[in-house]
This record gives sequence, structure tokens and C-alpha cells, in this order.
Amino acid sequence: MGHFKSFALGLFTAYGVYYITRKGPDGRSILDELLADPGAFMRQAKDLAVQDTVHAIKEELS
Repeated sequence: MGHFKSFALGLFTAYGVYYITRKGPDGRSILDELLADPGAFMRQAKDLAVQDTVHAIKEELS
């Protein structure tokens, strides 16, 4: 079972690297966009986290 887990982890890691480095129709990859402006990525991640937290609190209060 340990070999299968290692194989699966390697497979998913390789696909993840392939996905973020794959060039889109505009010739840029996700990694290129991330490295161009990391601050924008962090702001977007923060906004999504805040929205998710607010949504969870509203659900709990309802």
C-alpha cells in the first residue's frame, strides 16, 4: 500500500506542476501570473477567505 501512496503522490505532484506551468491561450501560465504580481494574488486569496468566513458565520446564525 505504501508504494501506491507514493506513486499517487508523485502523480498528483507532477500533474500539479504541469497544470500551473501550462501556457494558456494568451501565452502565459498560472505561475507567470502569480510571479508577476504576488500581492494581487494574496489580496484575492484574503478576500476569498473573508467571504468564506462571513458566509459560514451567516449560515451558523441562520
